[in-house]
Amino acid sequence: MQSVKYAYKDGCETAELGGRPSLSAPPADLARHLAHPEPLRRGSVGERFMKCSKLACACASDPDARHGPYYSLTTAVHGKTKSRYLSADQARIAQQQINAGKRFQQLFDRYWEVCQQWADQQLDESPTAAATSEAVKKGGSKRASNKRWRRRSRS
Repeated sequence: MQSVKYAYKDGCETAELGGRPSLSAPPADLARHLAHPEPLRRGSVGERFMKCSKLACACASDPDARHGPYYSLTTAVHGKTKSRYLSADQARIAQQQINAGKRFQQLFDRYWEVCQQWADQQLDESPTAAATSEAVKKGGSKRASNKRWRRRSRS
């Protein structure tokens, strides 16, 4: 895999071409990766071992003899927790989707950060930025404060 160096204000970083972009990639590379959808999911996959209600079953007295594993997917929907049982294969797929969702969130957060730095750079390079920074150095134009008159009580 080929790698490429990107120069930033805070130093140089190396990113690999192809595959998943690193979090230090420039905005175009991050956006290119975000443009390729894949199944994403929020939530968590849990594994449970349960007791049954039969008195004669070994699971009633021995915790190691409980039934399972049973897998469940738990997500928050409109502020409420929703759970659903999954097979072992479905649990594996759901966990992959959750991991993909976490990677997507990291990439999106990095994309937002890089674009915000880019926007700040545009503001710093604008023609009025020099005048604004000069005014800040000089102290700017301050308004004369209006003295507020206190109302005296009549006694």
